[in-house]
Amino acid sequence: MLGFVAYIISKFLIEMERKIQEREGSEREVTEILYGELQRIVFEELPREQRLALFDSEEEFKAALKALSECGIIEYDEKRNVVKIRDRRALERIAKLISGSPFRHEVKLYDEYVRRIDRAVEATVK
Repeated sequence: MLGFVAYIISKFLIEMERKIQEREGSEREVTEILYGELQRIVFEELPREQRLALFDSEEEFKAALKALSECGIIEYDEKRNVVKIRDRRALERIAKLISGSPFRHEVKLYDEYVRRIDRAVEATVK
C-alpha cells in the first residue's frame, strides 16, 4: 500500500496545483498537504464513494506515511498534522510506476484501484 499512498500524494499535488492555476491564473508548487485532506481521501472518499478501503485503521495509514518519511520522500509532522514534500521527483517516479504498471493491463483489479484513487482525489480537490 506504500506505493498507493505515494500515488495519492502525487495525484493530490497535481490536482491542487491545477486548481490553483485555474483559480489564480498562476503556477504555484504545493509543498505541504494537511493530514486531514489525505485522511478525507483515504477514509471517506475512497471507502464511501469509491468502495475501496486501502487501510483498516488510521494507524496503518500513519505507518505508511512514516515509512515514506523514513525514505526521505515526505516529512510527516504529527504535531502540526502536515505532510511536507521533501522529494517531489521520487513521488512522481513512484506515481509513474503505479499508473504505468503492466499490472494495469494484466490485472483488472489493479487498474480499478488506480481509477478509483484518481476519482477520489479529483472529487476531494474539486
